[in-house]
Amino acid sequence: MKRTPSVPFKHPRTVLLVAMTAAGIALPSLAVVPEADNPIFNTPANSADSCMADAYIETGGKGLKDKVGQVINCTAEDVEIAEVTVKAVDGETSSTGDFTCTLGDTIEVTADLRVRTNAAERYDTTFFVSRDLDSPQVVQQDEEACSILIPKNDFKGTGNAQNLDADQCGDIAKSGLVNDEYTLVNAVFTMTCTASPGSERVEFNYCAAWDVQEDPANCSATGAAPGQEPSSKSKCNCDIIPLNIFIQPDPAKITKTLKSASNSGTEPMATFEYEVKIERGSTDADLVITDIDDLYRSVADSGSPKVGSSDAPILFDLDGTNSDTTIGNLTLLGADNKCYDTVPVTLTAASPTFTCTFKVKVSDEDLPDALDPTEATPMPPAGEEEYQNFIRITSVDLNGDNIGDNTCDVTDNLTSNDEGNCSNVIAVKITNVDPSIVITKTPVAGPGLQNIGGAWFVEDQGLITYEITITNNSTVDALSLLALTDTSVTNLLNDSSGTPACNTYPASLSANGGKFTCRYIVNVTLVDGASYPNTVNVDAKDNENRRTDDMAMVTITRATPSVVLVKKVAKSGDVGIPTPAIDSASFMDSVTIDEPGGSAHPVVYRFTVTNNNTTTKEDLTLNSLEDNVLFGSVRATAAPVQRSDECAFPQTLVFGTPYVCTLVAYVDGNATNVSDTAYDDTQLVNTAFVKATSTQGKQIQSQPDSATVLFKDVPPTVTGKYGLAGTIFIAVKNTSFEAIWLSELSIFNTPVKDGNLFNGYRIVNDGGTLTGIDEDPTTPVSDAPLACEEPGYTLKLDPGEEYVCAFTVELADFNEGDFAEFQADILRGAPNRNVVVKFVDEEGTPVTTDAEVQVKTGDNIDQ
Repeated sequence: MKRTPSVPFKHPRTVLLVAMTAAGIALPSLAVVPEADNPIFNTPANSADSCMADAYIETGGKGLKDKVGQVINCTAEDVEIAEVTVKAVDGETSSTGDFTCTLGDTIEVTADLRVRTNAAERYDTTFFVSRDLDSPQVVQQDEEACSILIPKNDFKGTGNAQNLDADQCGDIAKSGLVNDEYTLVNAVFTMTCTASPGSERVEFNYCAAWDVQEDPANCSATGAAPGQEPSSKSKCNCDIIPLNIFIQPDPAKITKTLKSASNSGTEPMATFEYEVKIERGSTDADLVITDIDDLYRSVADSGSPKVGSSDAPILFDLDGTNSDTTIGNLTLLGADNKCYDTVPVTLTAASPTFTCTFKVKVSDEDLPDALDPTEATPMPPAGEEEYQNFIRITSVDLNGDNIGDNTCDVTDNLTSNDEGNCSNVIAVKITNVDPSIVITKTPVAGPGLQNIGGAWFVEDQGLITYEITITNNSTVDALSLLALTDTSVTNLLNDSSGTPACNTYPASLSANGGKFTCRYIVNVTLVDGASYPNTVNVDAKDNENRRTDDMAMVTITRATPSVVLVKKVAKSGDVGIPTPAIDSASFMDSVTIDEPGGSAHPVVYRFTVTNNNTTTKEDLTLNSLEDNVLFGSVRATAAPVQRSDECAFPQTLVFGTPYVCTLVAYVDGNATNVSDTAYDDTQLVNTAFVKATSTQGKQIQSQPDSATVLFKDVPPTVTGKYGLAGTIFIAVKNTSFEAIWLSELSIFNTPVKDGNLFNGYRIVNDGGTLTGIDEDPTTPVSDAPLACEEPGYTLKLDPGEEYVCAFTVELADFNEGDFAEFQADILRGAPNRNVVVKFVDEEGTPVTTDAEVQVKTGDNIDQ
């Protein structure tokens, strides 16, 4: 079918051809057939010349402006090429009849051209074939835009073209032809490998020109304007015939992208996800991808092919592998390989892009070694391993011809093979996991070693055994010990003092918790209360020479257990109360009692024992009280009745809480030192100390402390019995409106009861008489009062009723002055030294009494 070109379209590929020519790039040398073998003239057919529209203007054609884009309006159809059968391209034949060429190349075409005429006779037939996408009927102002095909007249006498006018150019006449056609067999001409947008077939874009008149000198195959130009703007015919020459596709654009979040992973392994993207080239030709490979080299790994070397790379066949495949340190994960079984795949205009993803695991825990530390660089950078990788494909065109170089290599030692079917380079890294070591230190033996509240104490100086444990906390690498030092031991790696000894350390500690434990002994000299801080340091490295260290410090304080005794003495009173109270100020370093002492004048010793462990504050076990007099001396015996706070052992002596106890004793002495005794009779000095045990079993003893009893001279008396007695008379009247009941009757805080003792006094509850006491002749003498009611009171006083009673207090060894003080205290109601009478009403409310108290004295010899 005849196609008339529209307004010329300048195809981008034409720019390529023009650019190549303008740049002086030599086009391929074509092996044109000998002139005698070509049915058309070689020179114009195989060289670049002006196209028909430009030749029309150059030879004086009328009615066409010499302006690019102007078109000759060809309307005649007198001569045409009906068919072009390609038989060879650049001298190469094809068994399929299909050929390929590279876009923009100048190609030599061998073809049979079937020429037809629709007129009786036409002279000097000339065919202009475009070397670009513009039709020869378009003004291009380019002298190399066309090849000119001029049939030879009567070529080899075969009658291919006629010689009607005796010039060089072949003519055509219907007479003598079969079906108005003849064929230029094996015509050889050059053209450009190009096609219209959307087409991948090379187009035979031509225009036919002729002369309608016979002119023997009108046409030549040589000269400035070879062949024949149209005799007028309409005397020409143009058409486009697709050839069975296909544009060879451009090599694909291959892009490899890292899909993982980071291009870096930590040893011992990391998995990286990649995407392969293959895009069809700029030509419209289909491209068939037949193989996809993934290639790797390492920068420094000793077991892998090296970047920049001739080592063959590690290669994974992505399209042919669906199981885990390990080569060296790399594993292609089959289950994640989405490139498997995806080829061959054809990239077309409708589907110009192919993508797939896959994952590769890198297993590498032996990275490049770090440099040794220096003073300037104590921690050199850690080594890392880089793996450079790229994609390489194999691709063909629809005829099965290879497209692009599938032997390219972009990470080897050559640059000459970088171009081809290779992608960009992706670099992934395996980085070092810094080693980590931990050392712990614990004292395990020493003089009275103990831990209190997290602090360590010894009770004495001497040999201390430490235990250390070194742990490799690295999750990847084993560690080798470099140094192990202590405050007192410069090189524990050579130390054999403990069991197990530190010089038995292993060659390495395995990752994830490998341990080494050893012990060593240090001789520590300390005064009491002093501390000894001791530090151990460990240095180690991993298999990449990366260093790590740690330290542990333990402080031990010498804290010798201590106990303090304070001994005091006082006159003993009522042991039942007891008197004096244990915290009374009457306890002193010495006390004076009347000679000869004994049971009439007992003394009480108070012992205050204090835990003096101010450093450790640990408890002590108080085992015994040792006294050089009590009770192993003839001068001191234990009272038969002791107080409730009597000393008893063992006792737990808590820090901050002293143990206080007493011993009541009868001691003997004399105000005058008697010559026939071996001791000083005027005083009794006795010394005591306590013994205790620490929690660690250490036996300790307090400092000694003494107390002294002095003996006061007692003048002789005429009679062996003398004393005073006072009778206490009590009168109480209920002046309230309700009955009251007796609730207390006491003297000096002692209940009135026959036989009760208090402060050396004795109560005799036997009533009494007021005869001779404050007698008033005008006042009747009352009846003799009866004994007072004793505890277990039942006495009730109704309103207005009066109660009178009396009891006697015997006062032994009292003089008149003592008694006067005693009497005054009672009569004035001195606190704690008075007579107390208490009543309560029926609600239990205390009722203030109005008691009349009188005292009468006399001797108590007969009492």
